[in-house]
Amino acid sequence: MRHWIDAAATDGLAASGQAAVDLFGPDWGANARYRTLFCGIDLVPFAQPICRDAVRTEFHIPRDAFVIGHVGRFTEQKNHAFLLDVAAEVARRDANARFLLVGEGELRPAMMARAAALGLGEHAIFAGSRADVPRLMRGAMDAFLFPSRYEGLGLVLVEAQAAGLPCAIADVVPGEADIVPPLMHRLSLRQSARQWADALLAIRDAASAITQPDALAIARATPFDVRTSWTALERVYARQ
Repeated sequence: MRHWIDAAATDGLAASGQAAVDLFGPDWGANARYRTLFCGIDLVPFAQPICRDAVRTEFHIPRDAFVIGHVGRFTEQKNHAFLLDVAAEVARRDANARFLLVGEGELRPAMMARAAALGLGEHAIFAGSRADVPRLMRGAMDAFLFPSRYEGLGLVLVEAQAAGLPCAIADVVPGEADIVPPLMHRLSLRQSARQWADALLAIRDAASAITQPDALAIARATPFDVRTSWTALERVYARQ
């Protein structure tokens, strides 16, 4: 398939420069057929009114808890085992911290068992698959944790930034996902869980770098707004 696609395709679209290397090879930029075209997201839900108390009550989260969120399938790529190690370190130093984990996947039962073995108890909340991620980000979360082993882009980070969340992320995530720089905190996966916990607790103690409406305004001005991305995709098809 790769041979025939390379020989016959008139256009090749990738979600990021890193994804383009994987799809089309290291010299993809020299071929006029290939380009990046970012997946867009609907930003409307990030501007709707949210009752934080109602969202937190739904998950039995104390009003004053420091809530660190994650959204992603329970697969090796998303690195939940390390995430839970970080959670255990944060919980050891902040008894009022909570981790809200949204998603399903084959590793979820194993990660739930790992959370129990680490003594996380009520600190780790496994929310399953949800259709209201923007509501959870804005209503429940105070920070976002994303220690993926690799990503094609990491589109959920764009959502987290639109929600105004400070993000602690692995430095292997493509840089195109950094649309609101004051919110982004990159760390190496070679660093320890304790060092990642240090970063999250520093986020907890720091003054907000930018307001959520201002972060959303920046997101709307990027190619990640679905209205912009679908127009770009239409142009690709319209010229054929």
